Amino acid sequence: MTRISTLLTTCLIVTWILGTGNTSWAQYGTGYPPPAYGPPVGDYSHVGMPPGGPPSYVNPQGIQFSDSNGIAIGQLPEDRGWGYQDTAADRLLKDVVRDSWIRIEYLNWTFERPGDTLLGAPVQNIDNPRNPFDVFAGGVLIGQARVPDTNDIRLTNVNGIRGTLGIPTTMGDFEANFFGFENAKHLSVADDLPSPSPPDLGNFVATSTLVNGAVGDNLFLYDSSFQTDWQTRIWGTEANFIINPDMEGEGLHIRPMGGFRYINIRENMNQVGVFDGFGTIAPLTSTIESRTNNNIYGPQIGIRTELVHRWFTLAVEPKLMLGMNTYQDSVKTVSLRSFADPTVETTASDTDIAAGAELGLNARIRLSDNVNLTVGYNLLWFGNMQRPHEIIRYNDNGPLPNPPDVVTNPNRGDIVLQGLSVGGEILFR
Repeated sequence: MTRISTLLTTCLIVTWILGTGNTSWAQYGTGYPPPAYGPPVGDYSHVGMPPGGPPSYVNPQGIQFSDSNGIAIGQLPEDRGWGYQDTAADRLLKDVVRDSWIRIEYLNWTFERPGDTLLGAPVQNIDNPRNPFDVFAGGVLIGQARVPDTNDIRLTNVNGIRGTLGIPTTMGDFEANFFGFENAKHLSVADDLPSPSPPDLGNFVATSTLVNGAVGDNLFLYDSSFQTDWQTRIWGTEANFIINPDMEGEGLHIRPMGGFRYINIRENMNQVGVFDGFGTIAPLTSTIESRTNNNIYGPQIGIRTELVHRWFTLAVEPKLMLGMNTYQDSVKTVSLRSFADPTVETTASDTDIAAGAELGLNARIRLSDNVNLTVGYNLLWFGNMQRPHEIIRYNDNGPLPNPPDVVTNPNRGDIVLQGLSVGGEILFR
């Protein structure tokens, strides 16, 4: 009886074990326990059960398990790499990138021409040396001469590019841009040269100079050719903070702004004249080259007035700058009066107060949630700067051994830049 009781007890225990729960070991194969996909062994009655559903468990790693008919389900987190954890810097970088924008624009601008500045000194008893006047050699009339000017020089349709980065903050938008233009060039050639030969009267282009600092009738004549080669190169950058409007959304917004601007304007003018005595002597090529390098920088303030609509934004943006101009000037002459004349180069540099102003008109047209088409017009003015046609002192102190005295003479001027822009804007949302 004892053995029978023991056997029956054992059978009952085995039967109870096999019958407990909704899942039998047999469904996983004889002798094998079910896979351990569920939560660790323990009491989860406190977790609670939704109506009609099985209990659930969420472990500290954020993995959710469900016990349904004995089948455990787990949703694993995104694999961010071994040991990866988000930091405050990571989250800040994500926010900045997500809300920032970038704009790339093609520029087609016009630079102010140098005007009609005389490329020489006043001539005694001649009201306007730009117009032809009689010239004599040994008291004999040899023809007519004129002193050239810069009236023919044009700097139009200059191609450039501008890139702008915008980063919003809780108080306003930070914007920074960089722009640059191709080398603007213009070559002006005297079309009344070469001169006719004797016995006809000659045509001459002349460089007129002072004589020992006083007005005289000193002329360096060219009868074969004369040309003026002008080049301008401009690039710059600026950064501004634009304060958020009082109210968001559509409508008219007025946004004060402030920032800093830098612009570099390099120009050079190269005058080359050739005299060969109507083809009777070896050609003498005389050169006067003047260069300026303006570094204009300083703080600026402005106001951006925007009309915001869901499909477009129109903006008017005036800005004023008061800063400094650190400049370098140089004038170089080569064989100015004869083959024996040495190369003479003089320089000057200084820092001067400079002012600037800009008027911008811009439109952004929405193409999608992340792309805008942009068009605009800009007008810029900078004062107290150096330009190559205005820094030359035309003077002569007599023949060798006195060296040529066409030298640097710093002089204040201004420049106007204006033109159109078109481009695209990408918003990182």
